Amino acid sequence: MDQHAAHERVLYEQLLEQMQREETASQKLLLPETVELSATDAQFVAEQVETLSRLGVGISAFGERTFLLDALPPFVKVKDTKNFVLSLIDELKSVGQGVNSMRLGEAMVIMTVCRQAIKANDALAGPELEKLLEDLRHCTMPYTCPHGRPTLIEMSYPELEKKFGRTV
Repeated sequence: MDQHAAHERVLYEQLLEQMQREETASQKLLLPETVELSATDAQFVAEQVETLSRLGVGISAFGERTFLLDALPPFVKVKDTKNFVLSLIDELKSVGQGVNSMRLGEAMVIMTVCRQAIKANDALAGPELEKLLEDLRHCTMPYTCPHGRPTLIEMSYPELEKKFGRTV
């Protein structure tokens, strides 16, 4: 099992389920940030404010090309919120203009779960590993992470012996 890919899948499905139930929470930032955008990006964000709000991103016009970012979904844990929003805008623009809020939300979730998931070399205790496997078992698509990488690979014991040159 690739624990990073598995955790990405679990987080991804949990967050999408919250969005589908329209339960995406929004957490106010301690210090709101102003984000200055190009004219093109400012127009794009202005058209997406309502959608972003439904996804838990609190952003509002604060001038012609300036926006005030005052909230993010709680699952977004980044130190540099301004750079996160700028990369989110780039990601959302690449998804396309006429896309629905779920599609925009998927792009945002995919972008953030990778950063939030446990890392491949993080040591997990037995109960943590069991919980991850149990959560993965309940996913609708447990075999790949949101990027398409495998979460699990099955290998028989004879196959493993052959890889180590132990077969006769």
